[in-house]
Amino acid sequence: AAGTWAGKAIAMEAVREYQVLPSPSDVRHGNFAGASNNAVTRSGTNDLRGSAFYYGRYGALSRNVPWIRDARYERAQAGFSLGGPLRKNRAHFFVATEFQRLLFPTVGPYVGQSASATPVLQVEPDTLARFETTLSQLGLAGGTAGPITAGNPLSNIFARVDVALPGIKSRLVVRENYSRADSAAFSRPSPPPTGNCRSLICFPLSSVARRQLVTKDGTVAQLMTSFEGGTTNELIVG
Repeated sequence: AAGTWAGKAIAMEAVREYQVLPSPSDVRHGNFAGASNNAVTRSGTNDLRGSAFYYGRYGALSRNVPWIRDARYERAQAGFSLGGPLRKNRAHFFVATEFQRLLFPTVGPYVGQSASATPVLQVEPDTLARFETTLSQLGLAGGTAGPITAGNPLSNIFARVDVALPGIKSRLVVRENYSRADSAAFSRPSPPPTGNCRSLICFPLSSVARRQLVTKDGTVAQLMTSFEGGTTNELIVG
């Protein structure tokens, strides 16, 4: 699966090795020029094995700077993998997941920052307050001029089943890969685009924040067959 904006194409626990093709000429990789980076996924074995991980980072453990203290910062990643036999020597399964919860302060000046903070707030707070009030009276949600917290939650789920078919000298592989990235983007100019801008154009409210949600779900089935004399064939349906 291809990568996603601010997301991952596959859970890291599902990767067995990386394959780098500097100049792919195989028709299975498509018609393009340049390099291709592929992730070779893991499969189950006759032994039941699993792993789990958790990684966390929070505002109290980050740099002691105002823009992190004034807006929430939290990052937590967790996941697990499990693989084993459905039937020894004949069928195996493997599952890997990864989830992320990320909240972080956006970049740029904001109302309420300390007088010594950089970049300097060049728009008067009273002007911003009047502008917010005007938008409210018009029934518009302008947002806030204060510190903003953005988010980027991620989800990755990978599952694979391998089945040996000795009667037809074949092996069947079925893979499912799901990924979801929900990213928010917002920042205030730093420094202002004109170098000395005191208008509201240089100081957007939080209502101009952009959200991009990308969801990918793909299922692939591969049938690999060996013939007399060492000839092989591979059928891929996705």
